[in-house]
Amino acid sequence: MVGSFPKAMKLVAACMVCSLAAAVAIPELCNIRTVDPTLMEPSACSSSSVCGSLQAALLLPFSGCVEIRVPSGTHAISAPAYFTQSTRLIGTGDLVRVECSYSSATALWPALNYTLNFYHTAFAALENVQFVGCPAPLRFDGVSELNISNCAFRNFTEASLDIYNCQQVALSNCTIEHNKGTGNVPVPFRGNTGGVAIGINSIFANFTAAPSVHIANCTFAHNQALASSISLKTISQTSSKQVFTGRGGALGLFINDSVHNITMIIADSIFHDNYAKSFGGGIYVYINGRTIQHHISIERTAFVDNFAEEHGGGGVLVSFYSNGLPLAPHTVEFVDCRFEGNMGEAGGGLYVFTSFDGTNGNYFKLEHCNFTGNTGLGSNSDYGAAFTVGLLTPFRERVTIPRHEVIDCLFLNNNGQNGIISIGYAPMRFMGHNRFIGNQGSALRIIGSLVELLGDMYFANNTVKGDSAALQLLSFAQVRLHHGLNMTFENNVGKFGASIIVGSHALLSAITDVIFNPLCFALYENSSIPPIEWDDVDITFRNNRGLLGSVLYLSDLNSCSWYSLSSPSFSDSSILQWPIWHLIDNLNTGYENSSDTRYSIQTTVARLETPATEVHAWPGQQFELHLVAFDNLGQPTTANPRFGLTNESTGVQFIPDIVVIDSDDTNDGHLRDVFTFVYGTVDMTEQTTQPNNTLDQVLIQIPSISTNSIKFYREQCPGGYVMNTTSTGLATCICDSNNRILLCEDDQINVIIEQGYWTWFAPSKSDSNLYFHPCPSGYCQCHKNTSLGNSTCAYQYSTAYPDIQCVPERKGVLCGQCRDGRGVSALSSHCVSCSDASAVLIPVLMAMVVIAVTILLLVDKPLPIWIHPLLFYIQMVPYVAQYFPESFDHIGQYGFYISSGLNLYYIYDFCLYSNMSAVVSYFIRFLPLLVTLVISPTVFVMRRMFCKRWRSAQHYGLWWITLLLYSHIIHSSLSVLNCASMPDERGITITRWFVSGDVECFQDEHLGIALLAIVALLLCVLLIPLVFAIATNALTKPSWIQSVIVPISAPFKTNMHWWCSVELGRRLVFLLLTTHLPRIAVIHPY
Repeated sequence: MVGSFPKAMKLVAACMVCSLAAAVAIPELCNIRTVDPTLMEPSACSSSSVCGSLQAALLLPFSGCVEIRVPSGTHAISAPAYFTQSTRLIGTGDLVRVECSYSSATALWPALNYTLNFYHTAFAALENVQFVGCPAPLRFDGVSELNISNCAFRNFTEASLDIYNCQQVALSNCTIEHNKGTGNVPVPFRGNTGGVAIGINSIFANFTAAPSVHIANCTFAHNQALASSISLKTISQTSSKQVFTGRGGALGLFINDSVHNITMIIADSIFHDNYAKSFGGGIYVYINGRTIQHHISIERTAFVDNFAEEHGGGGVLVSFYSNGLPLAPHTVEFVDCRFEGNMGEAGGGLYVFTSFDGTNGNYFKLEHCNFTGNTGLGSNSDYGAAFTVGLLTPFRERVTIPRHEVIDCLFLNNNGQNGIISIGYAPMRFMGHNRFIGNQGSALRIIGSLVELLGDMYFANNTVKGDSAALQLLSFAQVRLHHGLNMTFENNVGKFGASIIVGSHALLSAITDVIFNPLCFALYENSSIPPIEWDDVDITFRNNRGLLGSVLYLSDLNSCSWYSLSSPSFSDSSILQWPIWHLIDNLNTGYENSSDTRYSIQTTVARLETPATEVHAWPGQQFELHLVAFDNLGQPTTANPRFGLTNESTGVQFIPDIVVIDSDDTNDGHLRDVFTFVYGTVDMTEQTTQPNNTLDQVLIQIPSISTNSIKFYREQCPGGYVMNTTSTGLATCICDSNNRILLCEDDQINVIIEQGYWTWFAPSKSDSNLYFHPCPSGYCQCHKNTSLGNSTCAYQYSTAYPDIQCVPERKGVLCGQCRDGRGVSALSSHCVSCSDASAVLIPVLMAMVVIAVTILLLVDKPLPIWIHPLLFYIQMVPYVAQYFPESFDHIGQYGFYISSGLNLYYIYDFCLYSNMSAVVSYFIRFLPLLVTLVISPTVFVMRRMFCKRWRSAQHYGLWWITLLLYSHIIHSSLSVLNCASMPDERGITITRWFVSGDVECFQDEHLGIALLAIVALLLCVLLIPLVFAIATNALTKPSWIQSVIVPISAPFKTNMHWWCSVELGRRLVFLLLTTHLPRIAVIHPY
């Protein structure tokens, strides 16, 4: 069946040629040329046909040799062509351009799905020809000798060259650019590369000698290996079907041969701006072969700005699918190569990957290569921005041979954050003089591998973030130090271990303190020599800077505790005495004394202390935990612990219960000992009315040390916030929509409320957790909030500091309590500082009242009629001013003093003694009444006993005393009885005195003053009908009442004598209104 395949293809091609000859005029036929056998080249035929055009060559019978000489100009291929004879296509002019004038839809599958198809010929050659815009590649299948030189292949839409099972391949001085492979034609070992695919599969070949490939002085540019998500094959699909898509943007080299030792050499070429959807933006290399040795050498070649999008190998990807022989391994080497500006998720410049059999028989070498400005992208950016060596089966590769080698290479200004060179479970050796300079990321990242270091290693000006360093060792990775090693770390910057960081897993105590330190991160070439005698190794650290451990940061010291053959042989701190370390001017910015060398070598956390014993938080609240951590050497350090909540019913709960919200670990300048969290919960139904609900503990977990725990109390939402469930089912506290709450601030503590209201947290309320009550005049202060406009005055409330709504000198419920050292003033109830010496003014007040009352009773003369309205307005000014403070801004205070004087009270506001309470202050306000009730009868008795001319007096003085005291007594009595019901912090409703919210009404000291106020108020209320009765002569007995009629009725007309009762009634009504309505006072910010 296989033998009949060429005959069938010849028949199909002959039919196509016949139809072509009928349709196209042939300007020149082919001539037969005999070649002198003594002058024949090894690949030449004894006779050949010389044709003047491509179309003439297609008319030849399918035997012998064809030499097509094409003159300058543009030539067309109108249909795919199939060759089984040896063919040489030579451009004889300066510019020979061949274009395809057919579409891929006219190609017949499988034989003619190529522009030119050379099948099992002795030789094929293309010289000095440019192929442009063809829909399918040129195919060379089973050609013994293939030579392509001085050619160009541009703008192919399905790759340009497909070379398969050719024994000798030479590609020189060619340009392959702007081609692409779509991946839509799944041909095995073709690779669907963007430019050139070279595949060797010995299962379908009959080679007479070992195949070889030589590529020299070629340019591969702007080629693309594309693939849809459907056709992009996984490693299992490629291993079973050998179909590769999205690999090898410019060139694909595919070897599947266990019979021949295959050699491929690429020299003096350049690969730039090529793209692969998956692997190998520039070159993709696939090697599979057992018990033989394949060799690929890439020399003096540049890889610039190539890109592998979804996976790795921006410049080159080398895939060792199986191993060769341990002593004769498959070899891939790069010598004098340059990798610049390449990008890929893993191995931005170069990715070397072993699939299954490890590196038992695989060898990779970099020698005199430069990696500059390469980038690792995406989630795998920590796997080698410059190059990556990785294994699929890692745990058998720590001691196998041969070792990959890096010799005299430069790694400059690459960007991979956590990895510039990444070595994963592969044996490696660095030799000669290797330099790692100015990289962004860990310059050398070793994972689970044993890497040997020889010669000079220079790490300078590298910058890393997070838990990384210039040299990073992970998963029990180790380095073996050889004698004469000179290793320098200079001007590297990081957080932990700016120079070297060792991040192994915690070790069991049973395998620590072991002689020879077999598990230590650093080994010596002679394992029997203890670290204290490693005198011929020099590791210098100069001017490195980190938060801590700028020289060396380790996960533990136990694995490196052996340091001497003499006793004592083990010590955790012995690493500090190793003679290999030389520390010069390194900085550890997490400490006040940043240059102290004690902080340059540190370990991870060995002991953790938590000063706090409990945490309180409500859903959505941010809270902080303070931690103090110490390393194995007893030095303070920092930690990145794991946090969670636990309770008896549900066990451990993590996100979304508590979430660290400041996890950015780039802070440089202090040790991290404060962690900020936001707390949320998925079920708060049982806790909404139960504050201080214990959740058992907050867990603080750090590997290798015991778990700490802190008591946690789940709180109700703070004042101004109510419970709400988000679309994700997470309960959180949001700003209450109560119309008295104007704004909730970002700190989740303060709320801005409507002006004039004092606010109190009320847990017992089901609809809102804040209680609002009008604030006593002058007690609360105004806050200006920029979000509400500078002209808007509002009050502020905070659950954490509720007294923020009070003026600075007040605190407590309704802001009614004076702060320490202050007392309630006698006139306006302000909280002011005073001396106890002012108490002498109390008897002075009493004396003044005695004198005033006595004078008014003895003079006993009528006053002008206009005095009545003037006296009323003066007495009412203070009560009107509190409603319109701006209108009375200039006269209100003085009017208050004048009114108070006319009320037979103090004419100035001051404190009588320190810490005087509001109860005492209001009792003093009743002194004028009490003194008058005592003095007036005394004066009357004395006057009647000793002054006969006053026995018939009309008692004008008694009326004026009544008018003077009435307003003051009414206001004082109503103020004493002004009580408000409000819940306390337990949710229990309590009646509190409006003047002093810390005082409960009708309890303790308030009871006495309340009884006095009730009696006084009754007297004032009963006085109105009494005066009315006297003025209207409704009451004529006893006889002394007749002497009162004239003073109270004289100022009014005969038929209006009853107006005297109105004088008292309007005072009572006005004061009832002003005392019980909410008082809104604007207090400007202090």
